[in-house]
Amino acid sequence: MQNKLRDLGYHNKCNTKELVWNVIEIDMNSDGVVYTNLLEKNGYIWNEAKDLLKESKGTISFEEFETKIDKSLMYMYWSRYEYEHVITTFPPHTTLKGIEEILKERDEKIKLYDKCRFVQVPLDVAEKVDVYMQVQLNWTAFITYLWENREKIYKPRKPKVVD
Repeated sequence: MQNKLRDLGYHNKCNTKELVWNVIEIDMNSDGVVYTNLLEKNGYIWNEAKDLLKESKGTISFEEFETKIDKSLMYMYWSRYEYEHVITTFPPHTTLKGIEEILKERDEKIKLYDKCRFVQVPLDVAEKVDVYMQVQLNWTAFITYLWENREKIYKPRKPKVVD
């Protein structure tokens, strides 16, 4: 499995000592799919979890931790354009009218610019997916993973004993 993922261009750069929870994102610069570790050190969720644990001095309850992480994920990744992508069938299902619109738009772009890079495709079957939804699909496993590894995120310092 690991070799197949590597052949697809996926490389897990994370050290095994680090927490890993990969999500799929679209790289706007390369127009390609990338796999991003949501829990990389000094990333948004890492810092949110660290701050929660630090503020509570490690005494936060699981339920409170879960609620605050959910709100943080929602704030950062829910319905934000840069974290959304559309999943559809291949080839995309569209109506005859949709096909006519595609051809018309293509012809107009060729007249104006002498080329056509892309056209908007009206889809009959499509689902918008964001990073928040990807995490919610496995929410119990995600929050349990974070909770069980909270000492990797933040270790409270032991007070120095002065004699």
